[in-house]
Order: sequence, then C-alpha cells, then structure tokens
Amino acid sequence: MPSRSPRHTDVLLGLKCPVCSGSLSLMPGRLLLTLQCRGGHSFPMRQVLEAQAEGVERRVQSVVAAWEEKLAILVQSAEVARREGREDIRRTFEREAESLRERMRTLRGHLEGDGGRQGEAVAG
Repeated sequence: MPSRSPRHTDVLLGLKCPVCSGSLSLMPGRLLLTLQCRGGHSFPMRQVLEAQAEGVERRVQSVVAAWEEKLAILVQSAEVARREGREDIRRTFEREAESLRERMRTLRGHLEGDGGRQGEAVAG
C-alpha cells in the first residue's frame, strides 16, 4: 500500500493558497498552526486568515461604493419624477432608495460589530 505524504493531514480547510490557489491543509506536528498546499507553499494560519480578511474588506468596500452610487441615482431620479409630476414613479424610486438605505445600515452595523442593530434598544 502506498505511503501517504507526511506533510499534510486529511483536513482540507476550504482555503486557497495565496500563491498558487491550491487547497490548503493543516501541517501535522507543528507548534503553531501552519497550512500548506500540495505545491509546497506553507503559511502560518494567522497570515492566511489576515489575508482573507483583507480581501473580504476590499470586496465589502466595493459593494458599499456601488450601493452609494445607486442610492444617488435613485434620489436624483425621484427628484426628477417629482418635478415632472410623476408621483407613482417618484414613490417607486423613494421606496427603492429607502430599502437600499436599510441594507446599507444593516451591512455597516455588521461591519461595526453590532449585528446590524444600530439605533435599536437591546433588552437586558
């Protein structure tokens, strides 16, 4: 029976190597948690998690920027509809804008660590 490589455990973590995008697994017998891909790249767990968190932060910032642009367009469109006497369209734009504001408040609340409950009283 062929021997298994001593470099890897069977625990694949669902994380990708930042160098080659290979699957990372835990390396056995290390004092600090160390991850290694099949290509031989190895990283401390902390470094991989920090890099992942930075990537998530960049993507969230991109979402927030896109939502802010959409909100500005909705507000401007509602104002144009109001000036043109198109109340039905104005209300539609304003409802969509308020829904987007709520999503933005929720996202910001999660990012700030209050689970999206900004302004809510928490029962004690």
